[in-house]
Amino acid sequence: MEQARMKVYLDDLRAGHAYIELLPAGSDDGDVYGFYPAKFDEKKEVLLGEGQLRKDRTRLEKNRAAADVRQIAKTIPLSGEEFERLKQFLAKQEQNPSFYFLVGYNCIDFLEDAYAAAKEQPEDKLMDRYSDDELDELGYVGTYAKWRFIGG
Repeated sequence: MEQARMKVYLDDLRAGHAYIELLPAGSDDGDVYGFYPAKFDEKKEVLLGEGQLRKDRTRLEKNRAAADVRQIAKTIPLSGEEFERLKQFLAKQEQNPSFYFLVGYNCIDFLEDAYAAAKEQPEDKLMDRYSDDELDELGYVGTYAKWRFIGG
């Protein structure tokens, strides 16, 4: 049986976004989560405010179908314990979300925290799994990931 996985997506729609899909062992279908400002507005970027964890399946499926949206996914295998730690982290964020700040704690920072919660003391950063070329193709979201986590 295939083990549980965390599938990480970065896309370049508008300023870009990062979100995760939790895939239980033996399943190719799971819940998708993204971190947003609570006062999210499709027509403008919100720079800071209360954060909110949202189900993001609709964005994932729309972006998969959109020819003009670049989406790059990475799959991270998780042990049963890591999968449970990740679910606990997400449950805590649903109850008491982090503060959202576009250039300080956004969807990418949130995913790094989710990864660290699952792996406890990871030897790498989640964004290390993306090449410079992949991140360069993703506009702002890729530039932010390089600046914040890779030092580029």
